[in-house]
Amino acid sequence: MTEQGQTKNDRRWEKQLQHVARLLERAGDRLGKATAFSLRWSWRIACGTWRVLKPGLVATGKPLAALPPVAKANEKVVTPCRAYVSRHVEAWRTAWEEEKRQTPVAAPKGRELEFLPAVLEVQESPASPLGRTIARTIMWLFGLALLWALIGKIDIVAIAQGKIVPNDRSKVIQPLENGVIRAIHVRDGQRVKRGDVLIELDAGAGSDRSRLENEHLAAKVEVARLRALLLGKSTFEAPAGADAAFVQIQRNQLRDQLSELQALTAKTEAFKKLLDKQMVSRMQYLEAEQARAAKSQEHAGALSAAETRVHSLAQELAKAGTRASQQHLTASIDGVVQQLAVHTVGGVVTPAQQLMVIAPVEGANLEIEAFVENKDIGFVEENQQAEIKVESFPFTRYGIIEGRVLALSKDAVPLDKVGYVYSARVAMAKSSIRVENDKDVTLTPGMTVTVEIKTGSRRIIEYFLSPLLKGAQESIRER
Repeated sequence: MTEQGQTKNDRRWEKQLQHVARLLERAGDRLGKATAFSLRWSWRIACGTWRVLKPGLVATGKPLAALPPVAKANEKVVTPCRAYVSRHVEAWRTAWEEEKRQTPVAAPKGRELEFLPAVLEVQESPASPLGRTIARTIMWLFGLALLWALIGKIDIVAIAQGKIVPNDRSKVIQPLENGVIRAIHVRDGQRVKRGDVLIELDAGAGSDRSRLENEHLAAKVEVARLRALLLGKSTFEAPAGADAAFVQIQRNQLRDQLSELQALTAKTEAFKKLLDKQMVSRMQYLEAEQARAAKSQEHAGALSAAETRVHSLAQELAKAGTRASQQHLTASIDGVVQQLAVHTVGGVVTPAQQLMVIAPVEGANLEIEAFVENKDIGFVEENQQAEIKVESFPFTRYGIIEGRVLALSKDAVPLDKVGYVYSARVAMAKSSIRVENDKDVTLTPGMTVTVEIKTGSRRIIEYFLSPLLKGAQESIRER
C-alpha cells in the first residue's frame, strides 16, 4: 500500500472515530441529564410525601430523620454516574485509536499457504461452505420427495395396442355363387358411391329366370282354363304376357274338355229319365253318374295341382330374381376401392371369394380397435377415460388424444404371439392432430396406436413399495 493510500485510510478511520466519540459523548450527556431529572423528581415526590405524612408521624411522638437537600443528592448520585460513563467512553476511544495505529498484516494467499504449518494452513484456509450447502440441499430435496411420495397420487393405466378403424368398417365384396365375370367397372383407388355397380357376373341366372317366368305364366294359364272348365265356361281371360299360341291351345283344350264333360252330364241325365221309366237298370245310371263325377273330380284335382305349381314357381321366380340381382355386385357404402383381386373379364369366381374391399372415405367417424390383455381386463370398464398415442406422431412432440371406452367383448379371442385378449372399442375426441405451422393432419384407418386406459389411482410411495411387498410375500416359500 502506498503512503498516500495509507494517509487517506488514516483520515477515514479518524473521522469515523471522531463521529463515534461524539455520539457516545452525546449519549453520556443525555444519560446523565436523564438520571439527574429522575433523581430530582424522585426527591420532590419524597419531599411532598414527607410534608403529608409529617403531622401524623409527629402526633405519634416518634423521632423523625431529616431528608438530605437536593444539591447533596445530586452530588452523591448524578456526578458519579456521569464520571462512570465518561471513563468508559474514554477507554473505548483509546482502544480504538490504538487498534487504528497498528499496521495490519496481510493474510497469506495462494501457494503461500503451502509453507505454513498444517494447523495454521487449516485456520487460514477454512473448508468451503459449498459442501454443507449441497448436503443440506440434498436433505431438503429428499424430504420434499418423500413428502410428495406420501401425498401425491398417480394414475393406474391398462395399456392396450390397437389401430384406427372406421366406424362403418370396411366392406368386403364377395359373390354368392359360382359365376363368370362379365364386366369390371372399377379399379384400385377409385371412389364409389353407395349403389354403384362394381362387377357384373354371369351365373346363368338370367336364363333360369326367363324359363321360370314362362313356366309361371303357363301354370297361370292352366289355372285359368281349369277354373273356367269347372264353372262351365267356354273361354277364359289369359294373364298378361302369356304366349298367344299357348293360350289358344289351352282354349281349344278347354272346349274339348267342356264338350266331354257336357256329354257325360247329358248321358247321366238321360239315364236318370230312363231309370224313372224303368227302361234301364239302376246300376247303369250309377255308372254314368260315377263317370261324370270322376271327370269333375279329375278336373278339380288338376286345378289344385296347377295352383300349387303357380305358387311354387312364384317362389322360385323370386329367388331367381334375387340371384339375378346378385350378379350385379354393388357398393354398400360410399368409399374407396381397395385390394381389387380380379382383373380379367371372363374369369371364374367362387362363392365367398373376396373380390375387393370398400374402405370408407375420409371424414367418416373413426374409432380405435384395441386389444386388452387378460391381466388387465378385470379392471377395465365401459366409459373409462383413456389417452391415445398415435405411433405416427410422437406424443412428446404432438401430444395425445383423449378417448373413452365404448364397449368390451364378452369373450377372449386368440392373438398371434400374445395369447388370448379382449377386444375393446375406444372413441376418439378428435380425428386429427395438429403439426407444424398449425396444420391439422387427418388420421386415417390402419394407423397403429397405444391406448392407456385409466383404471384408478394410487399413492406414489405404493408404486415403489409394491415390488418389495410382493417379493416379501412370495419369497422364501419356493420348493
